[in-house]
Amino acid sequence: MSTPQFILNILGNNQIENILTSLGIFAAAFLALKIFKTIIIQKLKSLSKKTETDIDDVFIQIIQSINWPFYLLISVFIAAQFIQLSARVEKIFGYIAILTVAYYLVRALQKLIEFSLEKLHKKEKGLDRTLINLINKLSSWLLWLIVIIIILQNFGFNVSTLLGGLGVAGIAIAFALQMYWLIFLPLFQFIWTGHLK
Repeated sequence: MSTPQFILNILGNNQIENILTSLGIFAAAFLALKIFKTIIIQKLKSLSKKTETDIDDVFIQIIQSINWPFYLLISVFIAAQFIQLSARVEKIFGYIAILTVAYYLVRALQKLIEFSLEKLHKKEKGLDRTLINLINKLSSWLLWLIVIIIILQNFGFNVSTLLGGLGVAGIAIAFALQMYWLIFLPLFQFIWTGHLK
């Protein structure tokens, strides 16, 4: 396929005016989102100085960790409303959107879990640091596993066999680690019962 034909497949039957309008809206949306992020972070930082809790600092870190790919994605989505894209381009854009949102969602959840575990470690002085690191890594792997399964399902793959295999593996691991549940269950209860103010 030649380059002009490839460009025509992407742009479809759009008029030049619509394409130029879409490009202008893309640039304006991207710039507006970057300015909005800067203003929001400054406001949140000034508010967080007035509070005694640390959770607002975590949310500021989460917002700061959202980088240009996310803003690029939103800007492309807004600009795409003004032109007609081919079905193939819309499908590819949908896949990219799923991957980008999943990545930033997992990173945000990882930061919240890490924050919770750090607060727990500070409150429970006798709690082993190795155990905290282990829980952090296991929760991170579990989050990524769940997200990968959801992504594969959205991409049209049949994940029932994979889920069945994971279920059998989970039972085997649970039997192997059953004495550690005596440590983990009170730990998780402590994390989620409101002791993280």
